Amino acid sequence: MNATAQQVIAYTNERLNDWYKEAKEYGIKGVAIAFMYNGQIVIDYVENGVTARFSLNHFEGEAIGYVFNVWSEEAENPRNKSG
Repeated sequence: MNATAQQVIAYTNERLNDWYKEAKEYGIKGVAIAFMYNGQIVIDYVENGVTARFSLNHFEGEAIGYVFNVWSEEAENPRNKSG
């Protein structure tokens, strides 16, 4: 079953909230929100005072966790953040 964009957004936001709740144990303070913008899924996030934006064009036909999984890999790369 293919998830709708709204289902992907809801799932991703739930995972993002859980991610930052758990990250507090490691001294990471952050918040994030996923939303649709111009046909892309966008994640705006702030982590330890550093603001960043992640966007993904292709998500249709992928597993519901795809957006979160790609974001979590990219978010770990410091060059993708601006401060």
